[in-house]
Amino acid sequence: MKLLAIPAQSKEYLKLPVTSPDSVAVLAVHMAVLPRGQDPGDNDWKTAEWVSSATTVRILIGPGSPDIGQLGEGIYVPWVKVTANPEIPVLEGIPFRIT
Repeated sequence: MKLLAIPAQSKEYLKLPVTSPDSVAVLAVHMAVLPRGQDPGDNDWKTAEWVSSATTVRILIGPGSPDIGQLGEGIYVPWVKVTANPEIPVLEGIPFRIT
């Protein structure tokens, strides 16, 4: 499988599609970006935002990002957590490569 490659010097929004009803856009959403093989812990979650009528979640990554700073070379997995009462689904995204 060919992975999306993002240069380490790039500052950009990392977007992850989420299949859900439109009403989910009012719910809090968080993302974590971790090296492949690691599961997110409580301190890994950063506030993300809904875009495209709640079909996509995004977070800013890269040098100078207040969300997810610069990532070193390697393969990473994005995670999404939606806070809905009583459910709090955690979704694993498609891995990508930082070059």
